[in-house]
Amino acid sequence: MWQKKIDIVKIARKYGAVIFFFLLFLFNCVTTTNFIRINTIQNLFIQSFPILLISFGMTLVIATANIDISVGSGMALAAMIFALTISAGLHPVLAFLITLIVGGFFGWICGVLVAKYDIQSMIVTMAMMYILRGIAKGMYGGSTVMFKNDFLSTLSYYRIGDVIPVHVVIMLIIFAILWFVVEKTRYGTYVEAVGNNPKAAGISGVSVSGILISVYVISALLAVIAGVEQGIMVMQADSSNIGLTKEFDAIAATVVGGTPMSGGKANLTGALFAALLLQLINMMVNMNNIYYALAYIIKAILIIAAVLINTYIGQK
Repeated sequence: MWQKKIDIVKIARKYGAVIFFFLLFLFNCVTTTNFIRINTIQNLFIQSFPILLISFGMTLVIATANIDISVGSGMALAAMIFALTISAGLHPVLAFLITLIVGGFFGWICGVLVAKYDIQSMIVTMAMMYILRGIAKGMYGGSTVMFKNDFLSTLSYYRIGDVIPVHVVIMLIIFAILWFVVEKTRYGTYVEAVGNNPKAAGISGVSVSGILISVYVISALLAVIAGVEQGIMVMQADSSNIGLTKEFDAIAATVVGGTPMSGGKANLTGALFAALLLQLINMMVNMNNIYYALAYIIKAILIIAAVLINTYIGQK
């Protein structure tokens, strides 16, 4: 009987976000006016896109028992670099590659400081959060950068078969690659080992430093993609607002998705549905003309519940 209770809690941690998402989705289908429309589904994925991406990176970082609160500022810097390079006449592909390189470099710095110099990840990424936001604001005097590109404008609203947003395809490709690497290769095992016990992982031959640096680089690259997408959607980059507080949504999605803050198994599937769930809560509140602050309360309750479940499992 007691074992069954433990199994139920484990299932709740692993699949809770998935189950809750579909339950809330069905609830809205019944109770929310005009919810059952293709536009609603499209908007859910489009609006969730940046959180989905940075949640995947955050999941890997937290699985190593660390954290990355610089991703929101990384989004802002990426949007600014991309906008300025496009405005300078560079081809979108070249502009994107340059932005990826710069973003990845800052992620590498975070990883090195955490892995090689044993500085607490919260301190490192908090400092980097201020640095990246400061650079982003200083690049154009704090002003918004406007840019034009017909290809990018068309791409941002492109629908495959006039139904599926291109965001969904990009997100699924990235998710599939990360899921395969984490679930089907040694890399995922190494990430979990580092999160559970870095000393033991090192003794077993795992390159702890290499794993830590890699998860920060991946997190930074995903933040770059998210930031570029945010800029393309409105054809402008606002260094003050893009990515603002997004790191907390990513942390929430990771925790609600079932990845323990103490490190361990990275639950990418849980993070995906948790990010969709958090956005669904926002949509539910807006579509029912409910005071927006209620969405924050619901999210807070979900986070506390997720932490309690993870704590319960850790004690058994």
